[in-house]
Amino acid sequence: MPDNLSIIIPVFQAQDCIEELAVRLRRVLEGMELSDWQVVFVDDCSRDQSWQKLQMFCGGDSRMFAVRLTKNVGKFRAILVGLNYIATASRRYGNVQHDYVLFMDCDLQHAPENIPALFAVAGPDRVVLGVRRNRVDHLSKRAMSKLYYRVFNFISGCAVSDRATDFCIVPRFYIRFLGDWTHSRHLAIAMQLVPAALHEVEIEHCARFAGRSAFTFYRLLRLGVDNLRSYLTAGRRSIIAVATALLTAGMFYRFGDVAGGLFIVVGLLFAFAMLYDRDRSISPEHVIGEEFRGGDTRT
Repeated sequence: MPDNLSIIIPVFQAQDCIEELAVRLRRVLEGMELSDWQVVFVDDCSRDQSWQKLQMFCGGDSRMFAVRLTKNVGKFRAILVGLNYIATASRRYGNVQHDYVLFMDCDLQHAPENIPALFAVAGPDRVVLGVRRNRVDHLSKRAMSKLYYRVFNFISGCAVSDRATDFCIVPRFYIRFLGDWTHSRHLAIAMQLVPAALHEVEIEHCARFAGRSAFTFYRLLRLGVDNLRSYLTAGRRSIIAVATALLTAGMFYRFGDVAGGLFIVVGLLFAFAMLYDRDRSISPEHVIGEEFRGGDTRT
């Protein structure tokens, strides 16, 4: 039975959630009879008071850490920064690297009270993934999610459920299979890369405690394209781009001016996204601006 745990929580524009999250996390973790645990919050360059709230509500507890990024890198890369921080902190400060790492959101849609249920089935060769028993999202978002995962599963050959979440536990040995800075991924999709047994646990999908989702339509579209790109070779991306361009031309010929023009714009943007490799030269250690641990602030 595992008895130690690290938790990484990316934070963005979540000033009204942090106090409730910190209080509930402490209560749950202290009631689990763990030999040791730690929580690392990664502030993804929030523009609100998230960093100040993290310092306020994590201060005085040596098991809670926070790092602040100098630029917004997105949720998946913020998680990679957290993993990198845990590794470097073990060398710099003598912190123990725990056997298991849990990832969760900061807006309390992933309720801390579900952590014991996930942790109870964790094992050295098993990834535990939380899947939503119910979804509290709008009908349009649920429909788009179902459509996207059908397309993704068809292209990639995976079998990712639209109920899958980023609320998951991974043994430390398998962290290296999650991917790197090159692509942004949904964690549930990244789990498909891990060569370990995947165990799903049904959890309640809670309403957002406060604030609004940081995922605008553009961010969701970009994440969706990045998810696809991460599973495709350059050759397959080229084939999809050419097929999309041909389909777009056919739609323009069929529908004419306005509708055809819309197809042209969307199709060519998608084709370009499949081919375009953005610069990923920035590494996790280069975006940490400040860190907070046990009342000490470093820059």
